[in-house]
Amino acid sequence: MALRRSGLVLALACAVFALSGSVDASLAVVLLVAGALVHVVGELLQSAGGWAVSFGLVPDDQQGQYQGLFGTGFAASSMLALAVLTALCVTWGWPGWLVVGGVFAAAGVGIAPLVRRADHDRSVLVPVEPVSR
Repeated sequence: MALRRSGLVLALACAVFALSGSVDASLAVVLLVAGALVHVVGELLQSAGGWAVSFGLVPDDQQGQYQGLFGTGFAASSMLALAVLTALCVTWGWPGWLVVGGVFAAAGVGIAPLVRRADHDRSVLVPVEPVSR
């Protein structure tokens, strides 16, 4: 699943970023470029997985409601990201990067059973037709 891989790849990127602070400048540049490339792969996987989940599990007649909620969650995370990353990565340094990486890994691993359950629950539900008047 793309979201699981995304969480693990983003955690690896955070570990590379954390490591870059404890080496000389030339190696730090190499690690930062490598970390950025790994991060891009993680973001691409997250985007693919997010699209698959946000569209694949939605009942056909409720696309708008689900997409609205999905968009709200993304907007909220974007608002909080700057404060959280500043507090953890800038203030704490490498331990903060490892905490962020751990959150990415936990989210990636934790989403898989949730998606499987939602997909299973969706497949066993029988759609109910509205009563016409």
